[in-house]
Amino acid sequence: MQNRIPPLREIYLYLTYRCNLSCAHCWIPPEGNQEEIDQKILISEIEKALPLGLRSVKITGGEPFCEPTLIKLIEEIRALGLGVRLETNGTMINKGITSDLYRLGVYSVSISLDGANPATHDGFRGREGSFQGTLAGIRLLVEQGIPVSLVCALHRGNMGEIEDIISLSQSLGVEILKFTPVLPMGRGKELKEENQLLSAGEILSLFQRYAKYAGVFWHIPFAFWPVDSLRTRGNQRCLIHHILGILPDSRVSICGIGSGIKELVMGKIGEISIKDIWHDSPLLKEMRESIPGKLEGVCGKCIFKSFCLGFCRAEAFLRTERLTAPFWLCEQAYREGIFPLTRLV
Repeated sequence: MQNRIPPLREIYLYLTYRCNLSCAHCWIPPEGNQEEIDQKILISEIEKALPLGLRSVKITGGEPFCEPTLIKLIEEIRALGLGVRLETNGTMINKGITSDLYRLGVYSVSISLDGANPATHDGFRGREGSFQGTLAGIRLLVEQGIPVSLVCALHRGNMGEIEDIISLSQSLGVEILKFTPVLPMGRGKELKEENQLLSAGEILSLFQRYAKYAGVFWHIPFAFWPVDSLRTRGNQRCLIHHILGILPDSRVSICGIGSGIKELVMGKIGEISIKDIWHDSPLLKEMRESIPGKLEGVCGKCIFKSFCLGFCRAEAFLRTERLTAPFWLCEQAYREGIFPLTRLV
């Protein structure tokens, strides 16, 4: 990447800090009283970013459906010729919304499902009734013909329900179920203190047991995947050199991690253009010069480093204050002798 500016392919738009749930692992602080983004300025900046190679916008939150202008915003983004995908907890979806999303050609909706029963899901999501609300939203989207992916935040409290969660997702007719181990970020730090986060050994043991299921993905680095599975798992990459995150208060970061780490904030739209940030940000220049070439530890030795790019640079920076630090799962697995040595130079 050195001396070359890559195309900006996608903007991660964290539309609002507001949310109707209070999830145990959330890493976007629920700062509902903050001034939120001016959508006229937002659309203007997105339009100006088109020559940078922009193709799509991922809208997330908080909970994006807490923003009453969401559908209008999607209409304006689609009018620019951009694809739109959504991340939501699913509880606020109704037939009118699914009709609008279908009409506007939203190409994917990711919904969080963190248990196979109300007790587990509601307990983790912080609101009684959220399980039934989420299932209702999923069913409406599937009935409308909108592609749905389920994302399960994996922790000690639901690790025993993996098989039941897989069965539930299949019965709902969703296309993809992805298990994502909870990281000690945001409220996840409290879960770590309560010993609710899984170790590298536990994650890899569960992965080896359940990865064979069709339509089931695991959000873990490529070094741990069997060779014959790698070709179909490329869509799990964090394309850190091709994305920008816009936070609810108009600040720009590498992703949502900037909501809690001021060092990863590069400016504020309305004060500086996305184009200028993309071309001139010292932080982006540093990333382009150091990732993957200067990745440290086991990530620097991994044969997949040019593809994986160190997996999650937000996690690495939060833990070490270095963009080039190894990803925690790989580092821990290497220390414990369970990292596959065939994947090292």
